[in-house]
Amino acid sequence: MDVLNEGECPISGAPSISNSGGGQCYPQHFLHYSHSLKTIEKIVLDCKTDNKTVIFAGEDELGLYIQIGLIGFDTYKAREAQTQHKIVYGRRWRIEPFLPTSELVQTLFLAVKKAREHEVREMLKLRVEGKYSAPFSSHQDSFLIVSMAEALTSNGRVANFTQFRKALVDVANNMLFDHALLRVVNVERRLNKQIIVDMMMKPTAHSELPETQPGPLTLMLSEMSVNHFLFSLMDAFIAKSDRYVANTFQYKNVKRFSEELSIKAIAKLSIATRRLHEKGDETFKCNLTAHNLNIDQRRAPEVNSMTMSQKVKSQLEGFQPLTGIYPTLMQK
Repeated sequence: MDVLNEGECPISGAPSISNSGGGQCYPQHFLHYSHSLKTIEKIVLDCKTDNKTVIFAGEDELGLYIQIGLIGFDTYKAREAQTQHKIVYGRRWRIEPFLPTSELVQTLFLAVKKAREHEVREMLKLRVEGKYSAPFSSHQDSFLIVSMAEALTSNGRVANFTQFRKALVDVANNMLFDHALLRVVNVERRLNKQIIVDMMMKPTAHSELPETQPGPLTLMLSEMSVNHFLFSLMDAFIAKSDRYVANTFQYKNVKRFSEELSIKAIAKLSIATRRLHEKGDETFKCNLTAHNLNIDQRRAPEVNSMTMSQKVKSQLEGFQPLTGIYPTLMQK
């Protein structure tokens, strides 16, 4: 039997499956978990990505957490004036002691993607009134935007295709992404009214991201809207960042989330592990059911205010009858 990670214990009677190395191992959903800072640190040490991404495990008064640090330059200061790298930190992702190791690895992967997305959003700069701004930054003031929503709302639609094409060229000429120049080279309208926008990206000596490479970038738009174009462009840069993370993030030296792994083969493996239920005896099946129920009960939230309880109750009542574990609500 393959050695389990510390903090993992098979449910009584759990069947195992053969791995490609000729050993036997338990599927993750047949295990009990009792994570500590030590066990989370071990999993973090088994993960790696690029050398500008630092993965931390920690524990504070609220419990266990993982956190991502990114090394780079300050996106809000002129690059020419910076000679030293800076480390910035993403949010702390809370980790339940009973979280399966596979879900912890997925959380680490997601945390890297989101920390990187935070920085990517700050790298798209739009020149307005002679000044560059980062309108997609996560630091925009939500309360202020809501209070001025009517004045800020605009779909940016352009009725004339010729005018729209000119508007795209103009806005692209006033943008930078990761210090790279962006240029619209072709705009075409298809018979189904979709619009193809071909752009070219020209990095500079100050471009930092590995995926900021010289070459084409193509967008597919569903409407003649400059606003829609800008959102689609931001989505494209986030998708590039996500693919980069998927191709660099490793768990135990395997690129767990990259396209190198066959989805069909993973589907086949998933079916094989699910079939193990049939091999287990009735005692194991009862133990597994009780284990899953216990996890669901521990994850169900407890609502400690009457106002929130009434809101949640009203929302849930629209889906009666509703299965699953109900949250604990305050009663009148």
